[in-house]
Amino acid sequence: MKIAIIGGGIPGLSQYLFLQKVGLLRGRSVTIYEAREAQDHSAAAAADFGTYNSSVIGASIGLSSTGLRVLKRLDIELHDEILRAGHVIRTWRMSSARGWTLANLPVGGDDERMVMIGREVCCQILRNRVPDEAVVRRKVIDVSLAEGNNGPRLVFQDQTTEEVDFVIVCDGIWSRARRAMFRAQDLNQYEFSPLYEGLVGVGGFVPSSKLQGTPEGEMNVVLGANGFFGYGYTTVNAQGSSKAGDTAV
Repeated sequence: MKIAIIGGGIPGLSQYLFLQKVGLLRGRSVTIYEAREAQDHSAAAAADFGTYNSSVIGASIGLSSTGLRVLKRLDIELHDEILRAGHVIRTWRMSSARGWTLANLPVGGDDERMVMIGREVCCQILRNRVPDEAVVRRKVIDVSLAEGNNGPRLVFQDQTTEEVDFVIVCDGIWSRARRAMFRAQDLNQYEFSPLYEGLVGVGGFVPSSKLQGTPEGEMNVVLGANGFFGYGYTTVNAQGSSKAGDTAV
């Protein structure tokens, strides 16, 4: 049985590891197809602010308590490595553009926490647990039905094809597989396509020294009339303590 996972980001890598955990890799060929070329943004290298440059995809992400419990269920060592690579958040501070504190919101109870971490770093930690031979750098541009057996057929950018038994879709907002599932009669159009709702987000990384007076474990959100601005730490001290590391978002 041949299984294809389209997309080698956080969802695709996590899906592969879950298949491995429940034993579905035995006797099956599972391949992750990723369009991007390989980047070297290891968790260790991420402590260096200079590694965060224009080649990095995404800024930081916040893994909630629910997400962390999913990681713990998948692999306790993976869960602990994510915590060591990111910055544990226990409080959200909401303030107005005029400087008024509106609320200090705890993440949850004593056993509740979230972690802010660079998206690329989180992805690399997952990637380190997936064998190299399972990831193929090829761009899938379409999914169609194979002739004869009605199974899925992948179409790659170079117009070559491959027939598989099962496809797992993890290729993001511009999903080619979604287009294949919900295509209209006109094959150049498809239903359920993403629509722009007028929201723009800009994110990036700065040295943590820029966040003067910001306590460790606190994420800040400043609310304005037509938007908001958030900032906080994304790494911890090299000694593994709860102290802030070199990088903030």
